[in-house]
Amino acid sequence: MKNLLKLLSASLLLVMVFSACKKTDNLKKVEELPVYIPGVSPVLSSSVSTVAPTLADSNNAVITFSWTNPKFATDLANTKYILLIDSTGKSFGAQNNNKTVTGVLTTSLTARELNAYVLNLGFKVGVQQSIDVILISSYVNNNDRHYSNSLTIKVTPYVDPSILATQNTAVVCTLPNAALPSNNFWWTPTFTGYTGSINYTLQYDSAGKNFVAPIEIPVGASIFTKGLTQAEMNSTALNSGIAGGTVGKVEYRIKAVTTTGITVYSNVVNVTITSYVPILRLYLPGGYQGSTGNGNDWDPGTAPELI
Repeated sequence: MKNLLKLLSASLLLVMVFSACKKTDNLKKVEELPVYIPGVSPVLSSSVSTVAPTLADSNNAVITFSWTNPKFATDLANTKYILLIDSTGKSFGAQNNNKTVTGVLTTSLTARELNAYVLNLGFKVGVQQSIDVILISSYVNNNDRHYSNSLTIKVTPYVDPSILATQNTAVVCTLPNAALPSNNFWWTPTFTGYTGSINYTLQYDSAGKNFVAPIEIPVGASIFTKGLTQAEMNSTALNSGIAGGTVGKVEYRIKAVTTTGITVYSNVVNVTITSYVPILRLYLPGGYQGSTGNGNDWDPGTAPELI
């Protein structure tokens, strides 16, 4: 009996050893994770060191950046590059002022793109200023990031105004239809690509006066259309010196003001208006208004109308 137990114990030990060996063999069959060699810092270069584009260059490439291969241990398609742009000496603290590309070793900026980048930094139009540009290379998942050398580029921003259009070039305004729509104005954004807020105002003046003393109709920020009723179009005619019941031409343009105070004007459009004589309305301001529920004392804007 004692020999039998010894035999069974020995057999069980052999089975355990054999199983362990099989597990070890299975572990050896698992493929090892690849080890990638780290990349290197790319060398950044640019096609020009000074850029002074004009409005005619807006859709043309005015500067090209290229860089050496960072030698990542993967196909080029799996690499990412971020071009950072900031004012010279600001250590690239500007937010969202960058361009990202993947799988290439070069990228270009159109005049309009470059213009928007530098205006986002607060640059003034028509004044040469400097930007610093640096490149960050990495895998597409942002691993193994490497920074290039920094380049300094001199840039002169240009005026990129809205393009204004009018629905009608001639309108007829009448008193019975004063509340009906008369004309719509549309315009493109000023400084396309600029990320700051731009406030728009519709200005008008009589034809030929070159907007020496324009009258303004507020529009607002990020709004690109303004509709006017017959009464409102008639008012632009009367305010421009066109007598009621006559025909005259009024000029319109868009004034755009950025958050940094840059003011730009659009092209001018002309509308010929047949005007009418509006009803004369009389109001009676006085010291009685506050106590009688007619607004504030001596306030014409809240005074009751004389009928």
